[in-house]
Amino acid sequence: MLSTTVCLISPGDAADPVTHHALLRIGRVLADAGRDVSIAVAGGSDRAAGPSDPAVPVNPIPPISGFQASEAVLRSLAVLRHLRERPAGLVIAPESGGMAFHVALARRLGLAFQGTRLLMLCLGPRAMRAALDGRLPAGREDLALDHLERCSVAWADAAVSPCGTVFDWMEGEGWTMPECRSVLPPPFPEPEAGGVAPEPGKEILFVGDLRRADGLPLFVQALQRLAPERLGGWRVTLLGERGRDAWSWDPSAWLAQAMPAGLPWCIEARPDAGGLAARLSRPGAVVVLPACGPVPEAARICLAHGIPFIGLDLPALRALVPEERRAALAAPNPGALAAAIAAALREPTVPCPRQAAAFAAAGAWRDLIAGIPGPAGAAERRAAGSALSVVLVHRNRPALLAQALDGLRGQTLEGFEVVLVDDGSDQPDALAALDRLEPDFAGRGWRILRGPNRGLGGARNAGWRAARGRFVLFHDDDNIALPRQLETLLAAACHSGAAVLTSFFETFTGEEPDGDAGGPSRGVLAMLGGALSLGLFENCFGDAHALVRRDVLEALGGFSEHVGLGHEDWEFFARAAIAGHEILAVPEVLFRYRIAQDSMIRARPDVEPDYRRNLSAYEALVPEPVRAALQLGFADTHRLAAAADRLASVEATRHQAEAAAAAARGETAALLERLERTRRERDAAEAELLRIAAEARAMAGAVATSASFRALGRLRRLLGRPATDPPADLQPAGEEVARLLRLLDSAGWDATGPLRLLGRLLGRR
Repeated sequence: MLSTTVCLISPGDAADPVTHHALLRIGRVLADAGRDVSIAVAGGSDRAAGPSDPAVPVNPIPPISGFQASEAVLRSLAVLRHLRERPAGLVIAPESGGMAFHVALARRLGLAFQGTRLLMLCLGPRAMRAALDGRLPAGREDLALDHLERCSVAWADAAVSPCGTVFDWMEGEGWTMPECRSVLPPPFPEPEAGGVAPEPGKEILFVGDLRRADGLPLFVQALQRLAPERLGGWRVTLLGERGRDAWSWDPSAWLAQAMPAGLPWCIEARPDAGGLAARLSRPGAVVVLPACGPVPEAARICLAHGIPFIGLDLPALRALVPEERRAALAAPNPGALAAAIAAALREPTVPCPRQAAAFAAAGAWRDLIAGIPGPAGAAERRAAGSALSVVLVHRNRPALLAQALDGLRGQTLEGFEVVLVDDGSDQPDALAALDRLEPDFAGRGWRILRGPNRGLGGARNAGWRAARGRFVLFHDDDNIALPRQLETLLAAACHSGAAVLTSFFETFTGEEPDGDAGGPSRGVLAMLGGALSLGLFENCFGDAHALVRRDVLEALGGFSEHVGLGHEDWEFFARAAIAGHEILAVPEVLFRYRIAQDSMIRARPDVEPDYRRNLSAYEALVPEPVRAALQLGFADTHRLAAAADRLASVEATRHQAEAAAAAARGETAALLERLERTRRERDAAEAELLRIAAEARAMAGAVATSASFRALGRLRRLLGRPATDPPADLQPAGEEVARLLRLLDSAGWDATGPLRLLGRLLGRR
């Protein structure tokens, strides 16, 4: 049954072992309760999936292709495809990475998963880790991830976190949180089978990733404050790895310089939760956990197993540590941490009482799962087709207009209205085509509005103001709607209540569609919808081919009108998002977008005024004195992106030239090899000819000294003819030479000599 099926979405053991093993433990608890549990790993490989568990099978999700999108979006789309193929009654996913974004989006739009509950496991989003590390976004990917993670939590039925500080941070950053949320540690990790504690030794153990948020700089600064004699005989082991985020800092070079001179140290891979307790319980070890973010799992392991440790005196950890052990908590500064480490080096640590409450009992997780509410219902009942008007903008492209109208005539939705806005067509064939359309439009209740050239913004405004529907779909004459577009968008708008709906679309080139598939495809653009921060730098909202509620158009005043400028859709979407209107991108291809080299944007040499147009929506958010700085940052970003594109083009050209040069070198080498082979064959042939010639000369000499030749000489003298010697330059060759040699070597040659001589004499007579 679907209600007992649970799918946990994991980044994989290789990408995030802490999250992956926490999900494994949750999965075991649910499997023990009789649920059908599996883990789907978005890493896409068996290696990323990590070790398997018979009770909780781990299935790698194959990567998805054919989309133009960031890696995070592609992972989320792969998860969507996986769950469409293998539905589950409950989906549990970490918020970090936004892997459940498209599943939550499809459910919110009413496209799928209406019987699926969604629980977000909040361990700390990417932006929180970056803030704790003191890092700025590494690129647009981080802005996209922020949107994916925020929406995944906002659209979930419930959220759970092992530490309340995560929820506090989210709420402080303006995240929308589900009403049902709980603070609950992960289940207790099972001890590693066959785990044996290492040999005793004087060792200072830093546990955490090698990053600022886990306290690495604070730890090293504390060691620098300790006297060298205090550290004598001790060594430091860093149990962790370099951060996996794009902005993560690589501390290798810094550690080599910053570690106290003469203090031996090394980096060691951290065991999983089941084996970490044995590693930390090494006799004589001093465990230091200076993390400044959420309570690290290593601290929970120490508390649960009675392992002494030094941590930072922060509210989240203080709430877990019993009062009698709080003396080991140091203020979050190098001096206080150094004093705590020095005290631990002086006095051997002794085991502490075990604190089972550091982890949650299995029953607590079963109760939490049972209390997750079901998904919210539709915002309103599905509207009839008459509620939708299509505003189709056209100018001087009758052939493309005919294709666009064919797409609208083939829609599965019935009863919708079309308002064709002619934006000042002045070519005879275009005007004649409009005249021919009048009877068909009249029969369908559709209308044609003719007017002067006002640009796309003005034409669209005229169209929606004349339309009757409370939902308006904007449609350019060079796009082609797929059959289910209007039905899908109208149903999604009613179910979600969103103000604006865009969608994925497939790009193609060419004037004529190629059957149902259209012209040559260049891929599918996966739009994100209302990612406001990313929308400052790129139009991630969607194409102008979008469904907009009429009341939103009225509230915003429609599109801005600037003839000769583009980006009017980008600017409109930005203004809508800034005003608080929800923009959702349907994760399905609903229309085909023609890429034309003579389009408005591509035909102009300078597109900076277009970017200035969409930037104007954001300028209203900042004080006037700061707007110039915003403009400069925006301009620098786009100039840098343009330079990167040019560099990529140069690199591609260089790679092509290198490939051509390598091919030419290969052909040259082959020709040289053939030439050398020909030379060797020629030399061998010349040597063979010289050998044959030498044999022939020797043979001729033998003939000249033979008895028959001497007899022939005497006969020629008797007949009055001079004797002749065989030619000295005889150069026999080939098969004839071989035959001559065999003849001369034959036993009958000398015996028949007189007969040959007699024959010649008779022949001359």
